[in-house]
Amino acid sequence: MAIHCATPAMAYKPWPSATPSTRRRARVPPKQFSERNQRIMNLSLSARIAELEHVKDQPAVGFEELARLASEIGYEALCIRSAQVTLDTPDDDIEQARQLLDHYGLQASMVCPGPGVSANTADSGQALRNIGRHLDVTELLGSKLLRVSVMRKDDVIWAQRAADQARERGIRLVQMTHTECPFETVDDCLEMLTRIDRPDDFGLCVEPANLLVCGDDYGPDALRRISPHIFNVYVQNVRVDETGSSSVVTNAGIVRYQRLIVGEETPEAQAGVDFDRFFEGLQSIQYAGFVTCHQPLVEGTSVSELAQFVYDRLTRSLG
Repeated sequence: MAIHCATPAMAYKPWPSATPSTRRRARVPPKQFSERNQRIMNLSLSARIAELEHVKDQPAVGFEELARLASEIGYEALCIRSAQVTLDTPDDDIEQARQLLDHYGLQASMVCPGPGVSANTADSGQALRNIGRHLDVTELLGSKLLRVSVMRKDDVIWAQRAADQARERGIRLVQMTHTECPFETVDDCLEMLTRIDRPDDFGLCVEPANLLVCGDDYGPDALRRISPHIFNVYVQNVRVDETGSSSVVTNAGIVRYQRLIVGEETPEAQAGVDFDRFFEGLQSIQYAGFVTCHQPLVEGTSVSELAQFVYDRLTRSLG
């Protein structure tokens, strides 16, 4: 493993953790002063980095600590998940989260306030049927992207209606390429996007590891096919391994895999995601948006060390 750390993960700070003085700070334009913004692609940190794999509701650090770490390392945004802000979070607390982002010069690259969405279960599409509060939270956080899940073909009509509502508020809906859903492969994505038929308002968050697990390509040719529909990008890393410690259900059956770290340079990682090919594809389609580190926490490694490690590797890929 490329990372070694004896420091345990930091204790979780209950939300909210900001001081009253932070609440009163005026908003500032996110990182307009940063030379990093000259890149076509900018780096975002998913709050998943404070979550152990398969444990989505017990973050290792609080929201303010995560924002501070992201800003100090050099990330330009956080992807907000339900472990930080939920549909039930009071508006005042969401406003406080927005002010913390502004204080640390960060944007909210995408928002996923409903825990059912990221859980990727058969019921994850229910959020589409009552999208209003999801849009409220996204708007309060100043984001233009809301993650949703279309899990069955009968979710299509609800996705269309939700996209129409989102358009009225300047927000776009984003479906992640994911296992055990109608968006497992590039062909699947194109079929479903044609059915939904909201090209300006409903698009994809492309994630190469899930495409790899589902046996599909994620290189330049594949990305060119879906390039008009790519609204966001996630990166995580796995290798398909019959003896892997984890398994996932796909539409083609159960696949075992081993979790890797994004940017890990070990013999085992050679069978993981080929990030050179993936970023070659993004550059070939002139993708201009956020690339979000979707790395879960690794036991025995601190959030800050892991976030720094991935940032260093991703900046190398961005050039």
